[in-house]
Amino acid sequence: MPSRKITPVPFRGQKSLKLDLDIVQISDLRKRIHRDYLFACTRIEFHQLFFVKAGCCAHTVDFKDYNCEKGGLLLMYPGQVQQFASLKSWEGYIVIFRPEFLLPKNNASVNNEVNIVNKLEDLPVFLQTNGNEEKAILELIKRMYEDVHLDTELELQQNLLRSELQTLFHRLFLICFNAEENYQIPVSVVQKRYKSFRDAVEKNYHRYHQICDYTNMLGYSEKSLNRSMHEMTGISAKKYLTQRIILEAKRLLAYTDLPISLIAVKLGFDEATNFSKFFRNYENCSPRAFRLTKRKTK
Repeated sequence: MPSRKITPVPFRGQKSLKLDLDIVQISDLRKRIHRDYLFACTRIEFHQLFFVKAGCCAHTVDFKDYNCEKGGLLLMYPGQVQQFASLKSWEGYIVIFRPEFLLPKNNASVNNEVNIVNKLEDLPVFLQTNGNEEKAILELIKRMYEDVHLDTELELQQNLLRSELQTLFHRLFLICFNAEENYQIPVSVVQKRYKSFRDAVEKNYHRYHQICDYTNMLGYSEKSLNRSMHEMTGISAKKYLTQRIILEAKRLLAYTDLPISLIAVKLGFDEATNFSKFFRNYENCSPRAFRLTKRKTK
């Protein structure tokens, strides 16, 4: 029986292109994807957006199953673990791009573009569109699909696609937040503090488990950090950090054969017993029990 593992998937555009964005049609992907990939647990290292134009896409993202029908979108972020169910039951597009692709290459209109990058994770993983919204999204993605294959100067093509991708996300924000046409994403001190903490946690959750480590690192007081986290997420900084550690623990327990003692080390615990106590306090079961439960449901 093959060992369980989480396979990292780096960004790979088409071999003939040097772009930081790629779009594939599901009909094309079916012809070139290996069957084993469909059932593998993969950790993506790029942003990924599914758009369903026909049928139903069944997909799992970090233990949550999504059934995405016509007009539906799934938006995934670097570091998330996914599993395909099938590529036969739906038609549509997959848009992938490097995390830095949305950042502007010069200082023109920097604030608005950077704000989009900072706010991407405010969008839901699943979004259902219909009517004019669905038509507008499909037209944007089809335009980008055609422009990916343009025979033109690379920098000009990159700038064109970046602008089109920004337009796509502005429209998604409008759909989600029911904003007016002149909508702009505000950046406040609270949002900057939240993003700094979120990024620091992503880089250090496997080493630092105490909020004081992050407040010292970022130069915030614990009170101001908690106030920002409550305003942005509805939870405390400590709970946000705990949830991130638990998510990674669950990924490793469910999708790999790593011994629990080694998982504890990878997550920064000096003793496996401390990891087990931490996990049990949050999940009301031991790491071993969680792993067995997930294996039985497969």
